[in-house]
Amino acid sequence: VSSEREATTRGAGLMALVAAGHLTLQDVDASWQPGATFAPEWSDDERQASREAWGVSVARVEKTIPALSSIDF
Repeated sequence: VSSEREATTRGAGLMALVAAGHLTLQDVDASWQPGATFAPEWSDDERQASREAWGVSVARVEKTIPALSSIDF
């Protein structure tokens, strides 16, 4: 997760500096540090069970809201 609140704006500015020749992509890469790092904590079995439960929920909604049955999840 970026520590920069306005990461998109900063990225656009940095890319403008790269395009103008004032920085290289390596300079930009070296200047970035994550504000936080997250890693998955679920086991493969937990992840699979969650996906299956999501699939059941989607199927149930498709039956109750016909307009959603044409959406591909």
